[in-house]
Amino acid sequence: MILFIFLARARRNLGLRVFFVSILYSLFLNFFVLSNRTIREEFYLTTLSITTIIEFFLFSYLFSRILQSLFFRRVIYLITVLVGIYLAYEFITTPRDAYDPIPSVASFLIILIYCIIFLYEKITDTSVPYFYFTSTFWVVVAIIVYCAGTFFALVYAKSYLESKSKSEYDFIHDSLYIIKNLILVIAIFSTDSTATKLNGGRNTLNKYT
Repeated sequence: MILFIFLARARRNLGLRVFFVSILYSLFLNFFVLSNRTIREEFYLTTLSITTIIEFFLFSYLFSRILQSLFFRRVIYLITVLVGIYLAYEFITTPRDAYDPIPSVASFLIILIYCIIFLYEKITDTSVPYFYFTSTFWVVVAIIVYCAGTFFALVYAKSYLESKSKSEYDFIHDSLYIIKNLILVIAIFSTDSTATKLNGGRNTLNKYT
């Protein structure tokens, strides 16, 4: 039922569509891949690397569409290509039983910078004073919480994984995942029409939000 509501709302909002794809991937990963103990033990580190790549491309695509500045959108295209090549290289060359947190940390740091740029654009745009009523705003807040928390978790991920303390890392990651989803609930039930009415009936919101 929740996924049905999410899908219905996502049809009207790019940010929710991106997260809907991300959630479907997470459900597939957790219920059909990592639920198998043998696969989990053997490919756990590999799935972390794959998840980083998928989330980076999804979030980069989102910000390349919702940012108003043409310059920043072009910069995102360039960064996506360069970082994508780097992530692919690290994924191919890193041994399956090893985990290097640097690619993941760099990816989440870049996404956090995109979030800051988005908020700066909205804050400085005086024509849309009630932008925090939009779904896209809450989607970006969810991304900030998720990326900021995961960023610090990944810094210590190597020590957790090397000491076989996967449960501690999973607890941190799962807690952030729950908080992110709670914020997404706000995004689902936020309506851009409300912001438009509060802005005097002017449809000044980004066409992709």
